[in-house]
Amino acid sequence: MLIIYAHFSRTGHNGVILKEVENWLKQRGQAYEVLDLYGIGFDPVLGVRDISQADGTSSDVFVHSIQEKILKAKNLIFIYPTWWSNVPAILKGFYDRVLMAQFAFRYGSSGLPEGLLKGRRALVFTTSGGPAVYQKIFRGSRSIKVTTDDTLEFCGLRTQSVLIGNCRALDEKKKIEITKKVIIAMKKFVSV
Repeated sequence: MLIIYAHFSRTGHNGVILKEVENWLKQRGQAYEVLDLYGIGFDPVLGVRDISQADGTSSDVFVHSIQEKILKAKNLIFIYPTWWSNVPAILKGFYDRVLMAQFAFRYGSSGLPEGLLKGRRALVFTTSGGPAVYQKIFRGSRSIKVTTDDTLEFCGLRTQSVLIGNCRALDEKKKIEITKKVIIAMKKFVSV
């Protein structure tokens, strides 16, 4: 299992999600790796170095190693905050640089896209300062849809998502709520 973590801190709401996901996996003896985009200093800027190979793998050795990890993983977990109804720039850059054409998708002879990462699944956790109902009804869950519909499903992955709202202050009550949501989501994700 590959966990893509896109927050600069591990002490807030997203850090609690990561900790609970790791605890859940450890308790079940499941192997996983955390790819902490901020922790590894991931450069989100797409450049010539990334698109110079016709097979869709990056000329950047580091990005190519991430692509190899994705190919080996059957399950991916994304953890990130919703900022401006979207994903953080570092995660958008990850999509741009890692999920490249000819690696994650291609356009067939008809011109329609074909996902090349079929057979894999993704579980998406995102947090929002506003209420979840606001994000879902008035904002249309944009941050989740950018990741699930517009990116991962486009690349062939099956997805599930969890939006945790009202993430402004982190107290014990909020930690309990996050823990419950993580456990429910992980049970559903791993049992499928």
